[in-house]
This record gives sequence, structure tokens and C-alpha cells, in this order.
Amino acid sequence: NTWFFWSGVALIVNAVLCRILTRRYDKVTMKPQVD
Repeated sequence: NTWFFWSGVALIVNAVLCRILTRRYDKVTMKPQVD
């Protein structure tokens, strides 16, 4: 079942990318607010 495998990989990659992007934006946008 390669389709199921790749679908799972895509979801994991998407989640990881979302975390990285959110962390970057949080660092940029939240720093002034955290002060």
C-alpha cells in the first residue's frame, strides 16, 4: 500500500513544516509582545 505510506509521510512532513513555520513566525512576531 504505497499510497497509504506516502499519504502518511505527506501528513508528517506537512505537520513538521507547520511547526517550523509557526516557530519562525512566533520568534519574529512574538518577541516584541513577550517583552
